Amino acid sequence: MRSFVISTMALGGSARALANLANHFAARGDAVEIVTLHGGIDAYPLHRAVRRRELDFRASPRCSAESLHSVVATAARFPQVMQLAADAQTCAALRDVLAEEPREAVVGIGDATSVRVIMATRDLPVRAIGWEQTDPHAYGSAWHAARRCVYPLADALVVLMPEHAEAFPGARCVAIPNAAVPFEGDRARGTGDRRVVVGLGRLTWEKGFDILIEAFARIAARNPEWTLEIHGEGGQRAALQVLIARRGLEGRVLLPGTTRDTWSVLARADLFALASYAEGFPNALLEAMAAGVAPVVVSCGPAVASIVRDGVDGLRVPRDVESLAAAMERLMLDDDERAQLASRAVEVVERFSIEKVAAQWDALFDTEQEETIPCPPPAARCPLPLEVG
Repeated sequence: MRSFVISTMALGGSARALANLANHFAARGDAVEIVTLHGGIDAYPLHRAVRRRELDFRASPRCSAESLHSVVATAARFPQVMQLAADAQTCAALRDVLAEEPREAVVGIGDATSVRVIMATRDLPVRAIGWEQTDPHAYGSAWHAARRCVYPLADALVVLMPEHAEAFPGARCVAIPNAAVPFEGDRARGTGDRRVVVGLGRLTWEKGFDILIEAFARIAARNPEWTLEIHGEGGQRAALQVLIARRGLEGRVLLPGTTRDTWSVLARADLFALASYAEGFPNALLEAMAAGVAPVVVSCGPAVASIVRDGVDGLRVPRDVESLAAAMERLMLDDDERAQLASRAVEVVERFSIEKVAAQWDALFDTEQEETIPCPPPAARCPLPLEVG
């Protein structure tokens, strides 16, 4: 049994990446389990063979004395991180669950959950693996001190890019990207005179939708047939609506809210734009390219440079309003270049295929603990490649 533990399977990149991987494992006959700590509605369909367990740890969970003693003993090694002792009851309750039956490996997704999994499995006969889903250099974390202490105790720590390993000295880091899955749907773009630029993501500051709106405002008057749709929800909605009104873009920039059917949105998109301040390994970008949409992306971390081949399957530009506006307008005005980039964008499904990504996970699961290489120097870091073949 390969168990994956995550806070929630609600909408988000971590849940999407996990659903893709778990579905692939289950479809080929592996025993796979997804455990959520905080409940909620599953946003992504799961293969019928994926075992699903919801713990709902939002309230203080009950735990056995044995598990609490085990977790407290591990936390005592790091007295400077009071968070570990404060979280001991949750870790102990998770240990009770994971000790119920044999498991090949337990993978924690995200910083807090990875720490909890490692603490919970410290003296259990199971491989403990953390899985970071963000760029640790770009995002602060309330769990940063805890993960720097606890991650070296894990059998392995999966990061999205080799550069991310620098943030976790002493951890046994392996770089495995998120997978690009094939497009599911019928392409409907290119009908009529209307053209659409699409952005996808939470309406939060780090997604940079303010920059995207400002860039579109620079070129909107010259390109009246184009609109901008930003699909997602979050705390920045009101601020973005104010910005849209201030730039006189009502009716040209739309905030339709959250969508569970990303493929339908991308099927009618003519251009995809990513203006984030930072990204780990963006699933929205992978999905847009898989759907055959030409992307314009700003510099927002090493993953984007790995995914988008500038001038081949998309455009990469510096992270400023003028550069983003110029690149968007360039493709708005040139149907042929836009189509050429889109035709190559779909190659992302082969370059980062679920089969290749799963094979990297298989290699990690099959590696004995003593063979897992501690985080090496920068020139040789992360033994598993980001692209295969």
